[in-house]
Amino acid sequence: MGKVRRGEESAWHTSEAEEVLRDLDTGAESGLSDEEAARRLDEWGPNELEERSGRGRGRSCGNNAPPP
Repeated sequence: MGKVRRGEESAWHTSEAEEVLRDLDTGAESGLSDEEAARRLDEWGPNELEERSGRGRGRSCGNNAPPP
């Protein structure tokens, strides 16, 4: 998989855990040091999902069903 850069897409769900940990330069037992976590927060920003407007897939599916 190699190093992932900002803005690049990757298929984390298809990778082995060891590969992901290696690519992220971290370990399953130790995690990130406080200093490294602060550096990554500064570089990448907070780990937040963007809020989306409109209907999601789940809500829109129910609207397509025929009446009983």
